[in-house]
Amino acid sequence: MRAEYEYAIPPKDAEELLANARAGQCIEKTRHRIEWDGLDWVIDEFNGPLEGLVLAEIELYATDQDIELPAWAGREVTGVAGYSNEQLALAEEPPLL
Repeated sequence: MRAEYEYAIPPKDAEELLANARAGQCIEKTRHRIEWDGLDWVIDEFNGPLEGLVLAEIELYATDQDIELPAWAGREVTGVAGYSNEQLALAEEPPLL
């Protein structure tokens, strides 16, 4: 569990962030949002060097919330270092399980 903030940023701030981003430290992905069994999921479909990697994230209401993963969900990678945004941004290919 961690605090996350999602909000629109002014175009000028976005341009500055992108100008200061170092090459090879950007993640290219298409984000999909779906509702499944009453819960909100975010599905990230990666492009570029991570082409073929698809990660699903669920927004829970409590850290101890019981859920049943859908059949289409693969292996749990929460806490696996190679799947952190920092490591993915530096990766030259999708991490192996």
